[in-house]
Amino acid sequence: MAENDQQRKDMLALYVAKGWALVPVMAGAKRCSFRDWPNRQFGTEALGSDDNVGLKTGSRSRHIADVDLDCPEAIELASIYLPETGAIFGRPSKPRSHWLYVAVGASFVSFADPIAGDMLVELRADGLTGGCHMTIIPPSVTDGEARQWCGDAIGPAPIDHRILRRRCALLATGALVYRYVGTTPARTPWKPGWDHPRLLWECDHELGRRACGWLGKPAPDEPTRRQRAERSPIDVELDELAAAITTTTISTDGTGSAWRSTSPQAAVKPGLSRSTIFRPRAQNTTRARPWRGGGITDARFRADWAKER
Repeated sequence: MAENDQQRKDMLALYVAKGWALVPVMAGAKRCSFRDWPNRQFGTEALGSDDNVGLKTGSRSRHIADVDLDCPEAIELASIYLPETGAIFGRPSKPRSHWLYVAVGASFVSFADPIAGDMLVELRADGLTGGCHMTIIPPSVTDGEARQWCGDAIGPAPIDHRILRRRCALLATGALVYRYVGTTPARTPWKPGWDHPRLLWECDHELGRRACGWLGKPAPDEPTRRQRAERSPIDVELDELAAAITTTTISTDGTGSAWRSTSPQAAVKPGLSRSTIFRPRAQNTTRARPWRGGGITDARFRADWAKER
């Protein structure tokens, strides 16, 4: 017992030396019961011998960011998608489920399965509106399991917050691929031909749309700005006229279709079909764009992957 107490004290002292802001949490709990805990400072003396230890993520703890892996697929794929770091911990039922980094400017973001509704990955850092997030760290005990560090040293790797955010998005996308498409494309994201957003789109449009949103790409059925910009001025003018004029069809004997406007100032010459004069608005604004990749296999990411690894 005395040895365990000393190990706990040494671990807390190491946290303080690293500049981490600690929070006392009741034994077995995951949330702090103190009011206004994000803005309060707690010393090691505030943590009882049985208390769990909370860590404030973000700028309050020298920009610590915690990648929390909430599903088995993300835990299995983490070593493929996430950059290496020297600060990983977990518990027996979820080993290596927390990866810590030093990421200046990182903000909290979460990635959930749009079909099952469960959480896949969370990046815990400063809140988007200035709030604070907390994660329970060793030697805390939750759900009857002790959280333990993987390895003897604790050294979070420094990383650009944009790269970390993108890697989390790619990991969440890979977890969806693992869950709904197959394990092989999820485990080999760098292989040419594995376009994760496209695979998910073909499986279920909502999956593909969510993955595209995470990666900052338009979904296949969304028109792009380039398509709208490529329309000529006459196309735009004709579309505006077509939208403003209500027309009805008149059948003529032997002369084909003629068009008569319900608006007196917008009569159309008989003998011309509407398609000759107007182009339907839907053809120019809702046409699905050709798929250009943009997932995990795009050239820019392959270069980033090689450089970051």
